[in-house]
Order: sequence, then structure tokens, then C-alpha cells
Amino acid sequence: MSPSCESLPNRDDPPVESPPLGMPGKLILLPALVVVSLVLTVVVIGWLTLSPGDVDSMVDALEKGGNRRWRAAVNLAGVLREPGGAGLKRDPVLAARLMEILEREIESGGTREDEITLRMYLCRALGEFHLVEPLPALIEAATTERDPREVDVRRSAIEAIAVLASNVGPSRLRSRAELISALRGAAEDARPPLRSAAAFTLGVIGGPEAETELAALLADAYPDVRYNAATGLARHGNAKAVDVLLEMLDPNETAGVDVEKQEPARDFKRAVILVNALRAAGQLAAANPSADWSRLERAIERLAGAEVDGAVRAQAVEILHRLRGRGPKVDVDGRQALP
Repeated sequence: MSPSCESLPNRDDPPVESPPLGMPGKLILLPALVVVSLVLTVVVIGWLTLSPGDVDSMVDALEKGGNRRWRAAVNLAGVLREPGGAGLKRDPVLAARLMEILEREIESGGTREDEITLRMYLCRALGEFHLVEPLPALIEAATTERDPREVDVRRSAIEAIAVLASNVGPSRLRSRAELISALRGAAEDARPPLRSAAAFTLGVIGGPEAETELAALLADAYPDVRYNAATGLARHGNAKAVDVLLEMLDPNETAGVDVEKQEPARDFKRAVILVNALRAAGQLAAANPSADWSRLERAIERLAGAEVDGAVRAQAVEILHRLRGRGPKVDVDGRQALP
């Protein structure tokens, strides 16, 4: 069956997530809320029974060519995300094979939908490794654009670099000048989704050069970009994030949700913005105890008493008590009165 008859993954699929303790404060806010259940229905059942031989078969399928290779790439990226794929993530031979395939696909420059999807999921698979070796191939993918359709590959590569950095340790990547240069180029791109991905990845990597870029992105006209920049700076204790965090903590602020076309997407995104702002506020206070976070404290106190989702209120109370040096004291409905 050709790709035109099969369901290809949506280009706006949410980025690959690393394990909860690996990727700090995920906030890649894409222009739309995307449902990926169709893709998961196609591939997820197979993940439960895969053996090392199955993985070899997937890679063989990728190396042999054909217009259905994107399915093998999707499956392989899923396998590497699963807890059972821990050993695969440290396999240099597997990483080298996937890097070679990705580099060959980049060189070929194909722009059919299945070819773009293949490169996207190869990037996502490589980002899951606990090895630094995939970085050059991901940088190449993040900086190659001969056709506007390749922007999806670039964004996937940038998102994959964020996952890779969290897996191997950001300090091992932040000294790579070519990486900072690639992210700087994406951060200056005219397209908001690319800038947003770059801002998030810069926030994961950290370091003086990354923080300089993030500080400039705080003034970005597109809310997703400045929100990612603010959460990235807060993660590293940079108090320049405060003003944008205050914007994010305002439940009546609509800039971040107005870009969504569907009401359910707006409700979801509002909650994501609030939750990530709360997490970032806590990270800022922990990383920079000497900073003046009194304005954040007041904003969180107002949020804890606002008519917002109960889970958001509960987290607001928890963060507020943490900032004040107490453990969380929350009622069943999350409305515990504040001191």
C-alpha cells in the first residue's frame, strides 16, 4: 500500500518526550493541539512484543529502501522511548546505523511526504540515545533546508537534540559551537514553530551563550517562543524570566491561547501554560534563592484562588508552600486556604 493510501503521521505531532526525570519542564507549545491516536493505533501494539531481532528487521527495512520505511522509523522511535529500550539507547552500533541512514536521506533531499516523515522519525529515534554520537547528524538535519517542506525535519531534529541533551547531560553539549550556531539560526527564523523549538532546546542546554539567546527571545511577538524562553531561563535561575512568567501565570491572559483555532485546544493549552509557569517559578526559586520572586509569589497566590482547573489550583498551592518553605497542604478539591 502506498503512502497516499496509508495514514502518515501528522507533521505537528508533539515532540518526543524523554523520561520524566530527564527532560525538565516540557513546554514545546506548538501552534495547534494534535491528536496522534491514529499513528499509535498503527504501531503501538507491535511495541509490546518486540525482540532484538525485530529491531534489526526495522533497521534492515530502513536500509533497504522503499516508500513504507517511514512506518519502520515510527516504530523504532516508539521502541526507543519505551522503558524496555534502555539497552538499545546505549548501543553505538544501532546509533551508527541510524545516523548513516539519516545522513543518506538528507543527502538525497527527497521531499515526498513519506520521505520527510522518515527523516523526522529518524531524528526522533536518534534523540532517544544516551550517547553523544548522534549529535552531528541531528545538527545536519536541523540546519538543512533546500525546500520549505524540510522545516518539519529541522524542527524534529531540534526537538530531538533537547531530548538527547537531557539524556547525556546538557553540559556535554553546550560547549559545541556548531550546536549553538544551529540553534541561534533557528531562533532567528521567521517561522514561529522553529523559533519555539529552538527556545526550548536552548533552555535545556543552558550556559551563557544559550541564556543570551533566550533573553533576546523574551521579547518575541509569538507567545509560544517567549514562554519557552522564559521557562528555559527560569530553569537556570535567570531572573530575567520573571516578567514573562507573570504573563503566563495570569489566567485571564489570552495571547497564548488565541492562536488555537479549536476551543478544546485552547482549554488544554491554557492549562499547559499555567502548569509550566508554576513549575518554572519553582525552578527559579530553587536555582536562584537570592532573587526577588515576591511578584511571582503574589501571582501564584492569586492563581490558587482563581476559577481555573482544580489540578492547576492544587499545583499553585503546592508551589506557593514550597516557596514559603512548607510542604503542600491541599484540600481534596485543591482549594486549601492560604496563610
